[in-house]
Amino acid sequence: MQRTSLPPRDENTIEASVTIQRPVEEVFRFYRDFKNLPGFLGDVMDIEQIGPATSRWIIQGPLGIRANWTMKVTEDRTNELIRCETVTSPLLRTYWEIHFAPGSEAGETEVREVMKVPLGRLGRAALALLGKFPAEEVASNLHRLKQVMEAGRVTDTSYSVAGKFAQDTPSHDAFQKSKHSLLSQILWCLTSIFLPRRCAQRRKRSNGEASAQRLNRHELKK
Repeated sequence: MQRTSLPPRDENTIEASVTIQRPVEEVFRFYRDFKNLPGFLGDVMDIEQIGPATSRWIIQGPLGIRANWTMKVTEDRTNELIRCETVTSPLLRTYWEIHFAPGSEAGETEVREVMKVPLGRLGRAALALLGKFPAEEVASNLHRLKQVMEAGRVTDTSYSVAGKFAQDTPSHDAFQKSKHSLLSQILWCLTSIFLPRRCAQRRKRSNGEASAQRLNRHELKK
């Protein structure tokens, strides 16, 4: 199973889950170290620990605008649950629950994320107008967590900041090919513009020289 978006409990709640081929202790330990989160969360650029239970998250939103969120861990049960929330007014507060449980097979972990967004349907509609889709982002983030834990790298760039992950950045070979292609197009344009002119000049010069030679021969015959 790659990723699963679950039916919402209500208009404020988003749920998704993923199965990871790693032991629950390893997955929980990785996730609980918040400095690892920017490596797979699509819009989180950096996290700074500012207290035993609080941290500052730098989020990049639409149009490249960055915002600072203060996050507080409200419950922490080893290998089972991380619960946190934004430190703001209750009306605008966002809540997360990350549940960890052993999978059906040995060495598997089921990770389930529950996110409660503020303002319900109205808030989600406003985010959609800005190009933000929390349900899709949650599912994609869990899939990237799976990739990091199993393969050590991210290949899923969906619902993430453009260029944040390596796959959004052209490789050196691709850049070289693009550069060579651009140079070829420039050379072709220059050739198509100047070569006909040069040929025409040569033809004109040759015609002029031939005319001069005929005129000289004609003068000599006289």
